[in-house]
Amino acid sequence: MKAMSLGSGFDGCRTGGEDGFLSWTRFIGRALFSSSAVTPPDGDPPLDLLSRAALGPALHVALRSRDDERAAVLEDVHAGSSAQSIVLFELAERVRDWLEEADVPFVALKGVQSVARFCADDMAARPLADVDMLVGRRDFPFVLDKLLAKGLCLSKPHKPFTNRWACSISLVSKQGRMKAMLDLHQALHNWPLLSSMSRWVMDTREEVGGWPVPSIPASLLIIAAHRFRHAFMGDAREVLDAAWLLRAASRDIWFDTLDAAGRYDLLPALYVVMWQAVHWFGGSDEDKRRVLDLRASVGAVRSYALEKLISLEAGVTRGSSLPGGFVGLYLPMPLAMTGILPPLVAMAGYTGSRVMDEVVTGGRSGLVSRLVGRRVGE
Repeated sequence: MKAMSLGSGFDGCRTGGEDGFLSWTRFIGRALFSSSAVTPPDGDPPLDLLSRAALGPALHVALRSRDDERAAVLEDVHAGSSAQSIVLFELAERVRDWLEEADVPFVALKGVQSVARFCADDMAARPLADVDMLVGRRDFPFVLDKLLAKGLCLSKPHKPFTNRWACSISLVSKQGRMKAMLDLHQALHNWPLLSSMSRWVMDTREEVGGWPVPSIPASLLIIAAHRFRHAFMGDAREVLDAAWLLRAASRDIWFDTLDAAGRYDLLPALYVVMWQAVHWFGGSDEDKRRVLDLRASVGAVRSYALEKLISLEAGVTRGSSLPGGFVGLYLPMPLAMTGILPPLVAMAGYTGSRVMDEVVTGGRSGLVSRLVGRRVGE
């Protein structure tokens, strides 16, 4: 990767050999974030890549807002995304009402936060894949029992050892022919990572559109924590969230973000996410300066290692450059946090708990195959 400069560093980086991908993602960014006139790129959009990035619905919204006839190609994608997001948002509303009735403090994370902040009028612009709710660790057992009593089901069999380390448990609600997934969080990462950050997120939550959501600094750090938990791979929905939040962050809010990132050892992870946000969706000179200042704070060696180890377009333009399974997830962890010891403890503890569950289940959980990222027999 070339050294970045304000003039060419973000616009001149390679895109995995996929011409035009960045011109379309940056059009999406300009169209969603700006009220001024924006001209779409010429030619046909790379729909396969944009779909893999989960940006098809956002592209439809962007094209339709410019009265571009190419939006018609994505009508079905937009309709499907809207239907799924409505089902998920209805689940989120039911859970919100139950928690408020029980007087349990909570925070709506990730997709629900972005819909509430930025696109409540057309939630398909930010498609929901599931619902994420954070509650206090002490309230977690009570809330889990309450949700199970309300008819939600565990998405996977209970794993007594792994669940002690995991940050969330997934529940499923079936609405007609559609299933809606809820991730109930007691933390933001596997123990002991970011243990105190959950309390900060709860304490600094804001009310937006009837939803308790994380503050902008907290939202940016949650994205950084979640993406480094998945080796910065996956589609572009959270990167789109980060780009939206970056534009909404005033100078003071950005300084608060940096202060919190330093406090929770997340400056390297924040750097990668901000780089992805500006690289994919464009940004002002101020946005680019923020990213370059972050890179300087992270240091040349660590930032270079992150850039080499992690394909910044992983999962979208080229797929992962890392091994699969836990190996691929664990490699970036010590680099993505300033402190080395907590990620190592989390890695060892979580893997150990999976081994214990493997012993208890007699090998039915498939841990060995997941360690190398492939199924037995492949």
